[in-house]
Amino acid sequence: MVLPFALGVVAGSVLAVELGYRLAPRTLLVIGGLLTATGFAWFGLISPDGAFTTDVLGPSIVASVGFGLCLMALTVLRRTSPPARAEQTDDRASLAVRD
Repeated sequence: MVLPFALGVVAGSVLAVELGYRLAPRTLLVIGGLLTATGFAWFGLISPDGAFTTDVLGPSIVASVGFGLCLMALTVLRRTSPPARAEQTDDRASLAVRD
């Protein structure tokens, strides 16, 4: 169960890099969030007599690919966004103390 999820996250991250050249990070975040929510909703439909491939593997792959898309998009958004006002003040204060 853990290996398909981990491989799905890796596949989602690779897919996010490829799609990142064409789509905005926020678009990838929305798509990834919707895929992850769809996978978790599909997990809610597990039946006691269901098969592994349809009740566990399928939702695991959908959720993990969406999660991988979200990880990459969040990383890009965090690295490209300007720091918050409090962080700017803290950095200036710490530089003043070091001098």
